[in-house]
Amino acid sequence: MRRDQLPPNPRHTFVLGRCKVVYVATPKAACSSLKWVVAGIGGEDLTAFRAVDGTPSAGTGSIHARRLWKQVPRLHELTDDELAEIHAANGWHVFAVVRHPATRLWSAWQQKVLLCAPHRELKVPADRMPAPPTTTADLVEAFAEFVVDLADGRFERLADDLHFQSQHHVLAAERMPYTRVYTVAELDQAMRDLDAQVRAHGGGPVPALPSSNETPLKALRSVFAPETLAIIREIYADDYRAWFSHDEGVPSGTRDEPEFSSAVLGEVRRAMEENARLRDGARDGVPAR
Repeated sequence: MRRDQLPPNPRHTFVLGRCKVVYVATPKAACSSLKWVVAGIGGEDLTAFRAVDGTPSAGTGSIHARRLWKQVPRLHELTDDELAEIHAANGWHVFAVVRHPATRLWSAWQQKVLLCAPHRELKVPADRMPAPPTTTADLVEAFAEFVVDLADGRFERLADDLHFQSQHHVLAAERMPYTRVYTVAELDQAMRDLDAQVRAHGGGPVPALPSSNETPLKALRSVFAPETLAIIREIYADDYRAWFSHDEGVPSGTRDEPEFSSAVLGEVRRAMEENARLRDGARDGVPAR
């Protein structure tokens, strides 16, 4: 491996030197769960992450704070000689995981736009923020409008957000010497391969992936209308070409229910209104509870 092959964002790379593993994280592609596993293999103090959020959930944001990682280095911190040792012929397993671009975008939109936490920067103009939904149709329409605006380049501040960049770019897939890039549907195989690699170097067994539920709305078929999917295919053409070339329709795993429940819609409205209230209070100098 050479320095000019490395992914653009250093903090998304994790090196487990003792078992010859490199994991490159892809935002919104099981990365929270995988980071917990990698942290455990690498000897990180998991209580340090949990202490920040007060919960052991895989969805806690502290696992993404690279400053808290003390034992697992980034690829970019290695010397050129150390990088040169990382290749398949030398027994290394270099892997990443990708997610269907449509469901990944749906998840990212929920987290970063629809339910944007009050402590996070709004990267979408206020007049393009979705209104609290009263019906499933409201959500479908809001997402469709966002996809059109994203394709038209109306969200300049999202351009540098890895959650909305193509996975092909995030992973530097055209130049990084991966052993394998798995899809989310292949997570079981990814974990078996990781377990085999760790055991082969005196470690293991690798713990099961913890559950993560960072976004409450599982995609319905109605979310991915043909015209919306067509635009997503254009935005993320590199991802489709590399890993989803045969996927022409609605992503697998999409739910068949016609609508979100009134309870779920109510929770979304309450979260949006609370986050907006806290954001307005912070802007006016009122501390958040």
